[in-house]
Amino acid sequence: MVFVSHENKFIFIHIPKTGGQTIKTTLKKNIKNDFNRRECNTLDYAILSNDCTVKNKTTMFRSPRHFTLNNIKNTYPSNYYRFTFTRNPYDRFYSTYNHFKNRIYRFLYILIPINIVLLTLFIYSLLKKKYLYMTLLLLTILFINIYIGIYMEYFRWTTDLIALDFNSFTTKNIYELDNSLYGDLYKSQYEYIKNNRIDYIGRQENFKNNFNALLKHFNLDSTIHTNNVRNPNDYNGEYKYIHKYNKETIELINKRYDIDFKKFNYEKVTNELTNQ
Repeated sequence: MVFVSHENKFIFIHIPKTGGQTIKTTLKKNIKNDFNRRECNTLDYAILSNDCTVKNKTTMFRSPRHFTLNNIKNTYPSNYYRFTFTRNPYDRFYSTYNHFKNRIYRFLYILIPINIVLLTLFIYSLLKKKYLYMTLLLLTILFINIYIGIYMEYFRWTTDLIALDFNSFTTKNIYELDNSLYGDLYKSQYEYIKNNRIDYIGRQENFKNNFNALLKHFNLDSTIHTNNVRNPNDYNGEYKYIHKYNKETIELINKRYDIDFKKFNYEKVTNELTNQ
């Protein structure tokens, strides 16, 4: 999502897994978010969400969860202050992997009990020869599994996320993730701001100081309201999760997010690091 304030004349571009939820939660405690997802008006937003009403013939196109600056730059005045936060590609990718894996587990925790209950009712209806109920239950089971499992692409990733460790999953899927429903989470950070003016780029590695500087700049309350932080511990060294990588996956990240290393001045790790 994006946070826009007409009163303070700024636009915050939320790059996934860089502290954006905390930023938006904190800003909402101070001011109104004037960004309206219903303003979307192009086919760039053809990813499912319930917030957009754009129609083309009989097809409804809905907005993505994370907009780029290109998506909205013509919607708001060009003189609005623009800022974003970045994160080193190693930590960001590992954090996204954990986020994705947790979504899969939540999906299983919900889907499996629902299926068990529905199948139990289906068997009961079959034994009682209540064929209408049996048919409706069967159709409900099929709909839930097809819609949630296939359409939301959970079936596509569940096996790998459960069976493979982080490095094996990354080696197998790093380039496949871009083409998934959740590809916006994995695309390079530079994609969110490229070819546009950006006035301030904070770093997740120095989050508190950078964000406090912004709050002070806009004369807002400096109390930070943390949201969606799984591991709040301070950084131990330059890169928090580098020990999760092996040599092969380090090289994959270096290649896949080369533009982020260059544009945001993050140093690539070139020496061999393993979990052993």
